[in-house]
Amino acid sequence: MYNIFYTSMPVLFMGALDQDVREETALRYNQLYAPGILNLFFSKSKFLVTASQGLFSSFTLVAISIGTCFTRKKIPARAPLGLGWCSSL
Repeated sequence: MYNIFYTSMPVLFMGALDQDVREETALRYNQLYAPGILNLFFSKSKFLVTASQGLFSSFTLVAISIGTCFTRKKIPARAPLGLGWCSSL
């Protein structure tokens, strides 16, 4: 519950309450929102590219993390920096 509240709630509040311009300015200059309505900054292809980059990065980091645990040199159980868990895998 702690993680949910302190990591997701600020983002949700900022998304719900953020205002770039005042309401009067937005109504007077409605062409400010034309790129969003026309999907100029967001498309399915941009989403897929960004999602694939995120997946690649996460798989790379997991592979490096797991790869460091399976080295030939055994790490002592009382290793500094809390790396003793690698020797138990």
